[in-house]
Amino acid sequence: MVFIEKSKQSLTIDQIEGVEQRLKLKLPYEYKEFLMKYNGGIPSSNIVTYYDHLGRSTRSVVDYFLAIYDEYGYDNLVIKYEYFISSNRIPLGILPIASDPFGNLICISTREKDNGKIYFLDHELDQSDYGNLGVISNNFSEFLRSLK
Repeated sequence: MVFIEKSKQSLTIDQIEGVEQRLKLKLPYEYKEFLMKYNGGIPSSNIVTYYDHLGRSTRSVVDYFLAIYDEYGYDNLVIKYEYFISSNRIPLGILPIASDPFGNLICISTREKDNGKIYFLDHELDQSDYGNLGVISNNFSEFLRSLK
């Protein structure tokens, strides 16, 4: 069981739908539930194992989950997504939801073909396509359960 500390104010479904409209994305239901309960924060269990872009098993740390709120901040999901999309540093439909201590991102797919899948995005590799994404899990619940 993962506990989340220092989260922002929880969100309503109307607030989440407003963000979906702004970003032109449809968030997976499991992730919406997380935002309505926690809205970002620091996980008590934070080690994640994933397969990198070359298929090698590796590990990282979930430093914090991004949140949705009205102020500017390093952990603001909306601002981070808009910045990464506008600078072509993340594939369209791949939404950053968490960060590791080194600036890499944990992302969730909002695309139809892999909706809900969780990826690790290495910020030092080319981010214009899926070549820099390592697979963490098939959905958000599985991702949370995998944190050690």
